Formats: sequence, C-alpha cells, structure tokens
Amino acid sequence: MKKLLSMVLVTIASAFVFPAAGCSCNRTATVRCALSTETFLQDADLPDLPEKISLAGIRGETESAQVIITAEKDISRIDFVRSSLSDGNGNVIPADCVKVYAEKYVEIEEPFINSGATKITFPALAGFYPDALLPFDLYVSHGENNLKKGLNQGVWIDVEIPADAKEGVYTGKFTALTDGIETEVPVTLKVYGAVMPEEVHSRSAMNIWHTQLEYGEKSNYDENTHQIYYDYLLSKRLCSACVPMEKQKTLDEYVDYMVTLALDKRVTCYKIWTNDLGITDTTHLSINAPSLLDLPMEQRQAKHDLACEQAYNGITTLLTKMLDKNLEKNEEYPDLDLFKKAIFHFEDEPSRGFRTERTRKFNEIFAKAKRDFISENEDVFSQYPYLKDSLLYSFRDITPTDILDSSLFVSEKEDGTPDYEKGDGVTLWCVHCYKVESSAARRIIRRTILVV
Repeated sequence: MKKLLSMVLVTIASAFVFPAAGCSCNRTATVRCALSTETFLQDADLPDLPEKISLAGIRGETESAQVIITAEKDISRIDFVRSSLSDGNGNVIPADCVKVYAEKYVEIEEPFINSGATKITFPALAGFYPDALLPFDLYVSHGENNLKKGLNQGVWIDVEIPADAKEGVYTGKFTALTDGIETEVPVTLKVYGAVMPEEVHSRSAMNIWHTQLEYGEKSNYDENTHQIYYDYLLSKRLCSACVPMEKQKTLDEYVDYMVTLALDKRVTCYKIWTNDLGITDTTHLSINAPSLLDLPMEQRQAKHDLACEQAYNGITTLLTKMLDKNLEKNEEYPDLDLFKKAIFHFEDEPSRGFRTERTRKFNEIFAKAKRDFISENEDVFSQYPYLKDSLLYSFRDITPTDILDSSLFVSEKEDGTPDYEKGDGVTLWCVHCYKVESSAARRIIRRTILVV
C-alpha cells in the first residue's frame, strides 16, 4: 500500500512540474545566448553557451547579441518579448530601443573562396547559414515562426543606447516563448559615459549594386528603392560609395547632390563614375589594350592619345563644376568642401597587363589634371587652402585589388625610384587576407599607406 501511494504521489508531482524562470531548457526548446560575431548552422549541435545576454557600449551606440532557440520537439509557434532595461535608480532604456529580428537561413552547398587560379578552401560545412535579418513581427505575420525538432532558430537583438542615457549598469529580462512556454533571458547592459559622435570618420567605400536591387525587390521596387537602401546603410554608420542612381543622371545633377552628401556627417565618400568624363573608350588608356593590338602602331597611338586627352578634359570639367558649386554655396555653408569625400573607382580588381597599365595611366592623368587645375586657379585656392589640400590628398582613386604590384600604385623613373611628380598612385583597398601573410606584401602595403 505504501509503495502504491508513493507511485501515485510521484505521478501527481510530475504532472505539475513547470520550467523555472530563467531556465534555458524547457520541454519544448533549449534557449541559449551567443555573441553577434558567432555563426551556427541551423542543424548544428551547439556548444555550451551562456543563458544570459551581457552587453557593454557607449551612448549613441547600438550593441547586438543573439538568442538561439533549439527545438526539442516540433514547435508550431515561436514568439519573443522584449522589455525595457533599468539601472535601479529610475533611469530606463525603453523597450522601443530594443529591435528584434529573426535570422533567415540560406543554404550554402559548396563553401569556398576562389581567387584566380588558386582555389583556397576553408574548413566550412555545407548547410543552412543564418544570413538575412527579418523584423520579428514580419517573421510572425508571414507564418514562419515554427521550427522542426533538432533545428536552431536564431533571434537577433539590437539594443540602441540613447545618446542621453545615464552611465551605469542596466538589467532586464527578455522572454522567448515556444508554443506558449516561457523562457526568460536575463540581460545586462553596461553603459559608459562616452558618446558616439554624429560624424563618421572611417571612410568606408562599400558598394550597392543598384542594378541588382530590382531582381531582389521585385514588386516592391520603385523609384525610391535606391534611396531607401542608401539611407538604411547610413543609419548603421555605413556609407556606400554608390549614391542613388536618380541623383546622378547628369553630371550637373550629381554635383548639386554632392552638396547634400558633403554636409552630411554620416557620409564619408561618394564615387564619381568615369562615364561622367566623356571618355570614348577607357580601355584605350592602355596602348596595349587587346582592341588596339591588331592596329598599326600609328592608329594605336592615336586612339590611346585620344583617350588620354578625353580623360584629362573630363577630369578638368568635373573639377571646374565642383569648384564652382563649392564657391556658389560657400556663403551659405562656409565649411563646405566637395573634394574631401570624392573618390574615383576607375578599375575593379585589375589583373596584370593592360588593365593594370590603364589604371596607372588614369592616375597619372588624374594627378596632372589636379595639379594643373590648382595652378590655373591659384587665386581661389589661396583663399581656400583647405580645398586645395582636399583636392590633392583626399580626392583619390580607390582600386580594389589583390595584386600587390608596386607599379600599380605609382609610376617609376628610369632608375626604378617612384616618380611622384608623374602620378601619386592609387589607394589600395580590399587586399585578400592571405596576401598579407607575405612580408613582401606587407612592405608594399606599408609603403602605399605612407604615400596616401
């Protein structure tokens, strides 16, 4: 009889066992936290991860973390509840400052990097990787907030620290719900007294492939799409060198828009396209271009000379329009500088041969055009010396390349020494990491940085 009673009591007790608040494992899912820099495949067996979020940042900064939900059985509905954070002294970071996203998984079948003739493989697994971030409310409204047993679902958390937040340690709890079962996620945020400046100083030059947006956006694509993408990146302190296409239909329209870009403290650069320069064929800036090789040398030389002349005249026209616009707006904006953030992106990843040669030639012409322009407008630049400095030292050609050939950067004299009077070279950008393993490569990069 006692044995039977014990079994009945155990059965009753089991029926009323609930997961404790803050417990990372319930009968539906395991909930753990990860750094924003960590990546886990959707079907990965996760390592030991913390059960709480710990962040630290300065005022005006956004700090991020992940909550990883692993299904212990099929889950029909996932929800996530954010909350405000408090320092215990009456100071609060509102829940509205917490942005929640669902991580969308994309299948990668063959992870590798292919660089030219060299195939460099990494110990990466094929599978579903977290990629796009979908606002959590859309994730729910689209009916995607379900999860099969054994799979992971990442939840991305952005905490936007107000610029006027008080320094201190803030705590709170977020809640993950899996089929109605709650798992609390403790959160700690340490806020330092420094304030993120409004002005961005890092001159990032990432691209937006505007021509590809239509394919991705489909029915959502309209005349505002390019501007929306551009502004969104700026809101994340990332500046695309490619400004919205609608702003650069003509060179005059683009120069007008440069005023807005130059005054925006979040903008660090804007790209000027060589098709604005009126060059019939930029390939002919190399006398060894494939399209010229079958011609008699006299014709080759004539086409090369024409391309060089057009490049010089196009650059001079551009500089004239920019200076005139700067002077026109100077009284309204005394610190306006249209040259400081301007860049060319003449060649993308030039290979050795005629592409490297024409990149170097363009920069020789660019350097000469700048110096001649300054000389011809000496009176103006003497009144605005900061414009002269920006034109000489900030307005450069950015060349993404993994070719570390010193001749790409600056022309050489007959004795092999750099000829800085002929051309001041390009700014190196996007060298593949493995290249930097070479001491010779590091010397070239160091020399280039010093030149810049």
